[in-house]
Amino acid sequence: MKRGGVLIAVLLLLALLLIIGMALLGKESYHLQAAGQTTNSEAAYQLAMAGLEEARVKLDKDIRFPPHRDSEQPTFSYTEEVNDIDGGPVIGSYEVTVDRRWEAPPYQVWRIRVVGTLGTAQDPVARRTLTATLDIAPDRGGPNPNFWNFIEVTDSGSL
Repeated sequence: MKRGGVLIAVLLLLALLLIIGMALLGKESYHLQAAGQTTNSEAAYQLAMAGLEEARVKLDKDIRFPPHRDSEQPTFSYTEEVNDIDGGPVIGSYEVTVDRRWEAPPYQVWRIRVVGTLGTAQDPVARRTLTATLDIAPDRGGPNPNFWNFIEVTDSGSL
């Protein structure tokens, strides 16, 4: 009789340990999923940063960019796809919007909004939005060291 009671107690203890172990393993899958989402969000952030730098270089080097410089169209947008190294598959894209509404004095800035998308446009894995303020004043009471540089970059986080 005594051996039967010990056996039941051991079985109950093993069942309890099994339940606790399964709960911990289930919790670990959520941590792994969160780590994957963080990695995807960081990749989308890097795509957005690439778009932001590409827009800044185009503005600095290409006199015809953005193409429409009339007051009736103060914004200009374009999208670029980004391939893996050596022309591999498309890993994502970025959409750049240049807003020229604040180019007149006293502001003399342009706002650039970039949305970096990891994955395809139809099935995005992650998105990040960056908004930057670009100094376009060639002379602010002397040589302007911030000309064509970003004054501020704001990360709106994942969408």
